[in-house]
Amino acid sequence: MPCRMKARRYLWLLVQAIQLYHCESATKCNNITQYSLSSRCCAKCPPGTYLSSKCTILKDTECKPCEEGLYQSKWNLADHCQRHTYCDPNGGFVTESPGDTLTNAVCLCAIGKHCINEDCEMCVEDKICDPGSGVTKPADRQHKDTECEECKHGYYSNVSSAVELCWKWTNCGSRGELKPGNATTDVKCKPWPVAVPGEIPTIVISVIVTAALVALVAAIVYHRDHLKGMLRRFHTRETNWQCGEQLQEETSLPIPESLAEEQSLIIAQEDGKESHLPEQEQASLPNS
Repeated sequence: MPCRMKARRYLWLLVQAIQLYHCESATKCNNITQYSLSSRCCAKCPPGTYLSSKCTILKDTECKPCEEGLYQSKWNLADHCQRHTYCDPNGGFVTESPGDTLTNAVCLCAIGKHCINEDCEMCVEDKICDPGSGVTKPADRQHKDTECEECKHGYYSNVSSAVELCWKWTNCGSRGELKPGNATTDVKCKPWPVAVPGEIPTIVISVIVTAALVALVAAIVYHRDHLKGMLRRFHTRETNWQCGEQLQEETSLPIPESLAEEQSLIIAQEDGKESHLPEQEQASLPNS
């Protein structure tokens, strides 16, 4: 009897030890990428795949890739892949991204529509701003609808639209206003002056007169400079002519008698020297 008691006690301690070992092994597994089975940590199936068979003592986890139109975005133990969301055009959706084996398809409301609720079960038309008001924030094709605001003084909107802003009144300037504007209509300006047949518009006359004055001033300046040049050349010629006459008068003046006699005597002496020079040369030569 005592031996049986001891055997049962040892068996109970062994079971407790095994359970404790299993708990410690399980706590060592990575909960994101692994799972515990038969006292070991087994790998989960990675994104883009699904579980084909779990691990055993003899083999690891087996996974298969998702087929086209299906996906798995997380590490998993699922026995199948999830189907891509269908962007139903009848619900007002369009496909923003088709998705792949890792990601789901992304749907958006078509242009001019937004989600009816937070779950975006379907799309509805955007709010339209009436004439006299403009868009301050357009709808975002998701959960936000159009925001409208009445046009302020100086601005108007004459259309119903989900995208148009309020437009600023026209500035008539010198024409002046014929009719003031309001929130739905623009300012109406007075027409431009129309020339009476047979009359030349004032602006045309002004342009012609201005052009004529400019041409006249240019002609005066040109002829003034040209005239100055002609006068300068004439003055130079006149001065040269006067200097020439004075020089001619000086060279044609009569020579005094005393000065004339001296010049004649000098000339005669020079001639005499030239006539005696050959005789002296002959006298100096030896007799042949």
